[in-house]
Amino acid sequence: MEFEVGCTLEYETEAALTPFVFNLEAARFPRQQIKAERLVTTPDLGVPDRFTMPESGNRLTRFVVPRGKLRVDYTATSGTCHRILVVAADRARWRARRWSGPARHLTDKPRPASRAMTMARDRSGRSSLSKM
Repeated sequence: MEFEVGCTLEYETEAALTPFVFNLEAARFPRQQIKAERLVTTPDLGVPDRFTMPESGNRLTRFVVPRGKLRVDYTATSGTCHRILVVAADRARWRARRWSGPARHLTDKPRPASRAMTMARDRSGRSSLSKM
């Protein structure tokens, strides 16, 4: 499946040189490939400094902008793996079938406590969750 994304940003700077760091480029992952992208600045600021955060895949772009108006236009076409979308759709159908049956979870029988949380009742009969 293909997606087209883009944005236009406009700024006006008063300082002689102003550094900007943008996080607007689409991330590159094995399941999301950038088929085409375009980053244009007006005025033309040349080739920006670029950095990709290793823990998140976020792509940062840095420009040093002279005094005046700045316009940044970014467009990209990305493709995703269609198999992931099918798996997500199958999971949603499974959840819908799972909860469309009889309401077994609404009986008066006590439910077993989970490992992480347990239900506790105070003297007034109100319940509260507490960690085990």
